[in-house]
Amino acid sequence: MAKWEYLRLDITLSEDKARITPNFDLTRVVSVSTSELIDSLDRLGAQNWELVNVFGSGVHEVYYFRRPIEK
Repeated sequence: MAKWEYLRLDITLSEDKARITPNFDLTRVVSVSTSELIDSLDRLGAQNWELVNVFGSGVHEVYYFRRPIEK
């Protein structure tokens, strides 16, 4: 049976910026442009993170990802 590692991203959008908070860690909050947000999500996919759910819409969304734990 596969074991999984999980990642939660809280994303708050404003006009041309996105504020990203990973795994409830307020010490690691970053602000990026919306194009950088898209690039960041692409990089997660390249690192084997799979998007499994999205909650919210519009200004605040929560993205849940998982990837298999390497043995």
